[in-house]
Formats: sequence, structure tokens, C-alpha cells
Amino acid sequence: MLSETASPDNSGKSRLAGKKIIICLTIFSMLNLIGCYYQQQMTVNEYDFSKSHMENRPIKIIKIDSTVYILNQYDYQFRDDTLFIQQKRIMDDNIEKRVWLRVPLNEIQSVEVEKIDAGNTISLALVVTAGIVAIAIAIYAIAFPDISI
Repeated sequence: MLSETASPDNSGKSRLAGKKIIICLTIFSMLNLIGCYYQQQMTVNEYDFSKSHMENRPIKIIKIDSTVYILNQYDYQFRDDTLFIQQKRIMDDNIEKRVWLRVPLNEIQSVEVEKIDAGNTISLALVVTAGIVAIAIAIYAIAFPDISI
């Protein structure tokens, strides 16, 4: 007659470790998608309106009279030193009307653009990864005290 000896079940611990790795990778991926951004303010002469449609980021236009426009890439066009801004206006009978405003470049005080800060994004991802690895090592050391790392 064969007797079965009780063996510790390590499959539950390995599944738990696998789930933790997946969670860590998910957090790391989210940090890469979110990233770090900063607002860069520049004059009209420094900003290239002809290439701004490729960036797919909103821009903030501040006129000399302190009027502020926050524009998406499809809300404006640039032609002949003039910025044409599309605005939505709701009329009295709740009908939405689109109006194009003409803003000469000499009436614009500054332009603000959101830029990606690659250095801070990489630093943040490395710090979070190091923290996750340290936590994983600590959990592993607690779960398996007989094994040296």
C-alpha cells in the first residue's frame, strides 16, 4: 500500500507572485502612458503654427487685450500671418452656430503649448520600478525565508 506524503503546495504562492508581477507591469505601463508634461510659453514668432496640427495637443492663445483661447488642433487655421479661430456660439433658439474669428498675429501676446518632459517621465518610471522591485524582493523574502536572494 502506498501512502501519500503531504507536500507543501507552492502553486498558490507562484500564482500569487505571477499576479503581483502583472500588477507591477500594469502600473509601469500606465506611468509610461501618462508621463510628465510642462507648459511652454513662447512668443508668436517662436511658435510654428504650420506644424502645430501634427502635435495633436491643445494650444493656449493669449491676446494683447487679455482674451484667452484654448484651441484643439481642428479649432484653428493659420494663413497669411493670420490665425483663424473657430468658435461655437449657441443662438437664442438653441441652435449651435460656428463662427470663424480672424486674429492677426500682431494681436497675439503669447502662445502656451503642453510639452512632454522625457527626463522626468523616465526618472519617474525608474523610481517607481525600483520601488516595485524592492517591494517584490521584500515580499519574496518574507514568503520564502529559507532561500537567500
